[in-house]
Amino acid sequence: MPLLRYWKVIQKSLWLIIIITLVGGSYAAYNTLNLPPEYESSSKLLLNPSIPNSMVPYVQTQMAANLADSYSELLRTRTFGELVANELAAQGRPFTMQPEAVGGAITTKLTPNTLFFQISARMDSADKAQQLLETVIKVFKSYIASQEQAKLNAGGSGEQASTVQLLDQQLKYLDEQIKSYQGQISVLEAQPATKDRDDQLLQLRGQMVTLQQAKTSTIVARGQISSVNSVQEVDKPLPGRRVPSRLVSNVLLAVVVSLILGLGLAFLRDYLDYTIHSPEQLQETVGVAPIAAIGIVGGQEGSTPYGMLRPQGRKRSQSAPQTGNEGEKKLVTLEHSRSLESESFRVLRTNIQFSGVEHPIKSLVVTSPGPGEGKSFTSANLAIVMAQAGKRVMLVDVDLRKPSLHKLFGLPNTVGFTSLVVGDPDTTPEGAIQMVPSVSNLAVITSGPLPPNPSELLSAHRAVDLMAQLSSQADIVIYDTPPAGVVTDPVILATRTDATILVIAAGKTRRDMIARVMESLKGVGVTSILPVLNRVWVRDLQGYYSSYYYYGNDESKPASRGRGDGQNGRGRGAAPGLNGNAPYRAPSHQDSGGTVAPKG
Repeated sequence: MPLLRYWKVIQKSLWLIIIITLVGGSYAAYNTLNLPPEYESSSKLLLNPSIPNSMVPYVQTQMAANLADSYSELLRTRTFGELVANELAAQGRPFTMQPEAVGGAITTKLTPNTLFFQISARMDSADKAQQLLETVIKVFKSYIASQEQAKLNAGGSGEQASTVQLLDQQLKYLDEQIKSYQGQISVLEAQPATKDRDDQLLQLRGQMVTLQQAKTSTIVARGQISSVNSVQEVDKPLPGRRVPSRLVSNVLLAVVVSLILGLGLAFLRDYLDYTIHSPEQLQETVGVAPIAAIGIVGGQEGSTPYGMLRPQGRKRSQSAPQTGNEGEKKLVTLEHSRSLESESFRVLRTNIQFSGVEHPIKSLVVTSPGPGEGKSFTSANLAIVMAQAGKRVMLVDVDLRKPSLHKLFGLPNTVGFTSLVVGDPDTTPEGAIQMVPSVSNLAVITSGPLPPNPSELLSAHRAVDLMAQLSSQADIVIYDTPPAGVVTDPVILATRTDATILVIAAGKTRRDMIARVMESLKGVGVTSILPVLNRVWVRDLQGYYSSYYYYGNDESKPASRGRGDGQNGRGRGAAPGLNGNAPYRAPSHQDSGGTVAPKG
């Protein structure tokens, strides 16, 4: 995972990380500020370990460290705690302690490379800290003395004396042997150098080393018999000093721990999120980069997008098509033609044109894996920008279950696609094709009355013939279809068109749904599948996409409604023709299902 990917994961859950960090730091600060004050009294003891002999001083430091560790563990035992608690009660101290609490109130430390052993006691008052430390030191010194005396008594004075005498004799013998070898070495060193002499010197010196090691071991053994461990109090305990508050350190520690926890939850949330959020993730899933990434329409994160519910109290534009109460969606390419979202639809238009260089795309199916992913919103705005570019565009609503194009454009839906397919005698061809007043070159065929069997209706020969005839009367026909992951209608229609646009909602569409729809479309022979990522936050865009979204946004200048993007646009009063050419030839079916001809 590249570093930018890590940043995207953090950025997506930044609010969660910040909240967890603030809660953790605040909780630590609250607890620290509400802790009762603590007072600490300290005293230093001088350790006197049983030093074997002054001739082996290197043993002293290691023995002192081992002894300090042993004493520290002793002070934390329950047995020692009971001795201190009993002594406090016997002395008539104004407070008592449980044996388990004694070890928690005591801390120890050995000053490095010295024999000074510090003992400290913490309590909720200065006097209590001093009194507890005095009792601890008294019990500690008494306990060490009794233990060492018991060790001496265990051996017996007679046995100890005989052992000391035996070790003294061994030391005398070793001294004599060392002197003898030193004399022999001196004699050999005075002789001329020969091979035999050098061999003898090497042998004698090796034996000298062995004798000196034996002498050292004997000295240590003799010292251990005749010496005992002891402690000497150097500083008397004083009234305790107040312990400085650890507010800063506690808060910093809590912030670090909370930050790590927040980061862990952010990456866990990303790992468990099975939806698509960025063009890069979509390319990893389907193996094809999206031909366009449409940002969250409406601009800022947290605001209501144009393609979703209108905020309460927001004034409706008077020049925009009225959409009714249900859905209240906007056509962003009309109302905000200079916005970044409108530019994304122009990028989509351009990429579609380049996709059909060898085989021009004259018909499109717009679908999505699931409902509510913006397929109707995409098809409507795509139709507008294509019409603004000078193409004769026909937008057909073939979502025969939940149509919405008539709501987007504010058009009646009494007659439409189904009326033409079934050959309704009350349907006039002119009534089926409805021009959009604010957009030249754009005609809309609504769904018409909803049939009980949409799939069978779309599979009929009349529907096939009608689609072919519509393609002959416009530069491009765009079919707004139901979700391909829910019904089979889009799969049926995709086999009759030049390309299929698959609208994928960022943060909503699951990867397995995308793969399933792609497999269904490819299974019926659809080869030109053009993914479009909809409702993408700018934070999830990178590379070309983010640069494109940050460039050229100028909403401060009012756009001329209905004039398109400056490419052959028409005013709202333009005649209902396409590109200034002949008007649409409205299709009407004859009983035999033959040709489509204009009425009258």
